[in-house]
Amino acid sequence: MRIEISRKDAIRLIQDYHLLHLTIDERGDILLSNGIEVTDEDDKWLFDEILKEKYNETIRENFNYNTLVRNEYIELQVQALFNKEVSVKDSGKELDGKSAHACVCCGYKTSFDREFHNICPVCFWQDDFTEGDEYSSPNRSSLNDFREHFFSNTDTDSEIFKKFHK
Repeated sequence: MRIEISRKDAIRLIQDYHLLHLTIDERGDILLSNGIEVTDEDDKWLFDEILKEKYNETIRENFNYNTLVRNEYIELQVQALFNKEVSVKDSGKELDGKSAHACVCCGYKTSFDREFHNICPVCFWQDDFTEGDEYSSPNRSSLNDFREHFFSNTDTDSEIFKKFHK
């Protein structure tokens, strides 16, 4: 039996799950990565500060999904976390990735624009606008070699491939 749920509510469930299940170290790391100082002068955690409610929205935002993430992937996340099958319904927005930019390496639609030094979350190619056999310093390889290595050494049935449109 699949429970119908809105995309917004499904994402909020995932966010709240993580909010309640993160260790204090994980919470602290998220806050630090968002520029929030939660350590003392000796770099020790300020436990009382880390656990304050005022940071909960920052923690939740760390587990947000933009419209490029497929509903099917969000369904899998809810099922994995709660052991419940859900059917995520669109919020009325165009979620099929048609307006998205495909990674030049793997072809998955992972960003809204092609930007210099964007790093693809699927194949980890850092886009420096090099092409073909031209050597890319940040990637330590040419685009063609990186692509060939990626697809010959990657299980395309893995979870990350379910997340984005191709």
